[in-house]
Amino acid sequence: MSTRTDASSFHAVLRRLRGRWRASRPLALTAVAGLLATALPACGDLDDVTTVKDLRVLAIRAEPAGFLVDVDNPGTGMNPDWQATLTALVVDPTGVGQTVEMKALGCPDYLDTITAATGTATRTCPSTPPDVPEPLKANLTSREPVGSPAVVAPTPADGFTYLPPVQFGLTTDQLGYFFQPPNTGVPIIDNALTNNRTFGLDAITSFTFTRGTQSVEVIKRVVYWPRLDPSLYPGQTPNKNPEIPGITFFGARNDTTGDPELPLVGTPELSIARGDKLFVLPAKIFADGSREDSEAEDYVFYQKDHEMNGAIVATKAKEYLRYTFFATAGTFSPAERDSELSPFFTSKDGRVHLDSEYTLPKLADLPADNNVTIWVVVRDERAGVGWSSKTIRVVP
Repeated sequence: MSTRTDASSFHAVLRRLRGRWRASRPLALTAVAGLLATALPACGDLDDVTTVKDLRVLAIRAEPAGFLVDVDNPGTGMNPDWQATLTALVVDPTGVGQTVEMKALGCPDYLDTITAATGTATRTCPSTPPDVPEPLKANLTSREPVGSPAVVAPTPADGFTYLPPVQFGLTTDQLGYFFQPPNTGVPIIDNALTNNRTFGLDAITSFTFTRGTQSVEVIKRVVYWPRLDPSLYPGQTPNKNPEIPGITFFGARNDTTGDPELPLVGTPELSIARGDKLFVLPAKIFADGSREDSEAEDYVFYQKDHEMNGAIVATKAKEYLRYTFFATAGTFSPAERDSELSPFFTSKDGRVHLDSEYTLPKLADLPADNNVTIWVVVRDERAGVGWSSKTIRVVP
């Protein structure tokens, strides 16, 4: 059994729901800024998405998280200057000590750029380009990322986490072609070039991870944004991956404020018989009670303003961050937290809460060594990804 996922679909839906809220950012931008979403379990119990029981891809991180392209002089520099290191966070608690097979193929997401306004779903890379004229055909050719291993061994720390790094991105020739002025004389190509120079272009890499009968397919995007006029918008920098400063455990949640309290130090040991509580906060808490959260960046981008008859306008925004929680046993509620509220998903008290409550597993699902690994993955809306993990002990 296999599953396939891509984060752009989630963000496209989220953008549609938010509509005019948060400046009505365009679907074209959503297609550009798509990133990896959580892969569902490859084969097994689908009761709760936060429980990682078998082969899963929790995230893929690109470093750097994005590139800025000078549309007046695209294709400058050397190929390595435009390549990103993609590191997948793959876990398989059922395959301790075993290897995982990996296949990867990358290409420009050119067709999605043309049809972004229609909501066309993300595609995987073809092994050969479609039947299109040269030199477009040559620039669409798929290739394997540099350093793609056929077999991936687990990390020694736990024996079931896999972190294979590969390098992929657009070449200088592709950047020069896909960001050139739209004067080819072919309307559909010129339309795509206009979109590229306005909203950007992705390089996509499709990954397949397999162990035995389990298989998971995921897509990761490397994002190339147009650099806006520096005289109007100075100081632009490429997107940076969000980081989780730390994971803090708490033993209770205040009924009045909704905030977690009773911080737990070290490695907590929770008892199923006692019905112990655990609240997980993706933030670092200092001795004086202050905290450090993930940093959301300010940025500027072009969008089509539908209230101005589709006029292209520059919009300043602050990233929202989404946190997703996972554990090798037990469940989380809620499964996700956002760094800001929306009109569709609000909290009871109207405040932002980033912690999630961990529910202990049933006795039958208790790991033999009593160790449970917890992951928190953070994603921004511009293809940036970060994660952190901790271990707890759960006893009968």
